Amino acid sequence: MIGTEIHPASYKRMGCCVPLLAALVLGAELAVATAVSIQPDVDPRSFGAVGNGGIDDAPALQAAPDACPQGSVLRLPKGRWLLQSQTSRLRSGVTLHGVGQDSVLVKSAKLTTALGAVNASNIVVTGVWFAVEASAPAVMEGRLAHFRHCRQVTVRQCSFDGNATNGLPSQFSLCLFECCNDVKCLDNCFSNAAGSATGVTGASWEPGWGHGSEFARNVIEDYCDTGIGLWTGARDAHLHHNRLKGRREKFTSFPVGTDASGFTTVMTASIQ
Repeated sequence: MIGTEIHPASYKRMGCCVPLLAALVLGAELAVATAVSIQPDVDPRSFGAVGNGGIDDAPALQAAPDACPQGSVLRLPKGRWLLQSQTSRLRSGVTLHGVGQDSVLVKSAKLTTALGAVNASNIVVTGVWFAVEASAPAVMEGRLAHFRHCRQVTVRQCSFDGNATNGLPSQFSLCLFECCNDVKCLDNCFSNAAGSATGVTGASWEPGWGHGSEFARNVIEDYCDTGIGLWTGARDAHLHHNRLKGRREKFTSFPVGTDASGFTTVMTASIQ
């Protein structure tokens, strides 16, 4: 009905039925479109996740995002969700939504990475607390979150807690964006006080990657002896209003400066 022409002579015969009928048809089509576009939320507990910090939730936390069609929201409820046997990988078009400090995603010392995505797009991670298993040090290299060859990645209002009991190795990144475009790293907290580790890394080691990214309003607490609070080789990366607490010389990006209060200067970092 929508888009069908009605001859002017027919308006008289149909009278007031024309606008009423058009409104009914339009309403029905909008209802159908809405039903198609809205995807139900997914709860990892439906796949067997427990969230008590002692049972391996990794299989369930992989089955859950695998079951998410594009446009879905994977809800991470209150609990300590231990990843022990495998990394949880997000698919394109999926949002991982936690409830803040009560939604803790714990990386086991047996894993290199807790949460990741490869060759994916339109991913959002928000309101999740990332932590390292306290009972043992991490493997030689690792990261809490690792996004590789992705685009349109948003990480917002998350906490990356690198304060492991036995410290962290030198090649550990709290959050690594490797060869990613259109990254939004906003309003997060990165804490590293117990080892030699990198806070947030927006890295681009290949031509054509790293552009269109923004790192803003992040709080980076980095007190360890070595490592870097924030490093980015991303092309045309916009860094502004980040706050560094700790060793000022560890905040770097071709180059990134800090003002007297410890905030990053508003600037654009680029690689030719």
